[in-house]
Amino acid sequence: MPKELCLEPISTKLSAASYAEQLQRRREILIDGKISKIEIGNNAEAFSAIQNLAWDHIKAVFGETPRTAHKRLNEKELKAAIAEAKNRLAADAALRQALIETYFKAVYASPETLFEVPRLRVVKPIFDETARARAGQDFPAAFAAHRDTWYANPTSQINLWVALHDVKASETFVFYPQLFKQAVQNGSAQFAYEKFKTQAGFGNSQWYSADLYPYASQDLASQDEYGFALKQGEAILFAADHLHRTLAHDSDKMRFSLDLRGCHPGDKEAGLCAPGIDNQSQGDAICDYRPAQPF
Repeated sequence: MPKELCLEPISTKLSAASYAEQLQRRREILIDGKISKIEIGNNAEAFSAIQNLAWDHIKAVFGETPRTAHKRLNEKELKAAIAEAKNRLAADAALRQALIETYFKAVYASPETLFEVPRLRVVKPIFDETARARAGQDFPAAFAAHRDTWYANPTSQINLWVALHDVKASETFVFYPQLFKQAVQNGSAQFAYEKFKTQAGFGNSQWYSADLYPYASQDLASQDEYGFALKQGEAILFAADHLHRTLAHDSDKMRFSLDLRGCHPGDKEAGLCAPGIDNQSQGDAICDYRPAQPF
């Protein structure tokens, strides 16, 4: 069983944190590998608005009971619905802005900061115990351990992961914090960002190729895993360089979550970045990041 992460809580308030506080939090996340938990706190209205925006899109595609859609849709229909929902959320500029202003203000305030589009993650249950155990081998693009930096993401990138409903530790994903500053054997040397963009893309669950989805190639069975649970609306912030893997769960319902990535271009030059000691990927995903408008 995974151990429980020790998360530093960040309570969001209507007033943004000072620049010095934001800089220190980035330093702790990027250099020390701290994983922080954002609590709803006193700004419940903003968190609720984000949930409403996200679920409006999801329900428009899956109906009023999205989390049980896997019970009434065949595999082809389900994949099509997931793809449509992902595209809808990624295209919602209001949702992106709300995520930035509500969650990322704990670590970013500069108008130079760049962000991706919101990404919806959907994980359906796997009820067979053997299949769950083999998920990382059979579906490495979805369940194998990886660092996001192996996908040509910058070492100064911070990831936001938002729970769209209450999630247990067995339904989220696990980290290997003890390997944050240790090299791990992986397939990132085969990865080229431009090829990935044209032939695959994030969220593509149709097929798998080792050169498009790099993952840890060494045995991690002896390594401790650390998980977490969140309430709806809560989130975590962590360095993109953290080794982590999604869990194959056996809940009766599908898991829905949101994530967004942010990066300040000046952080790397200032030495404010994660170790990045085992990344050999080619290209730079930051070319597709855009500033928040307005910040």
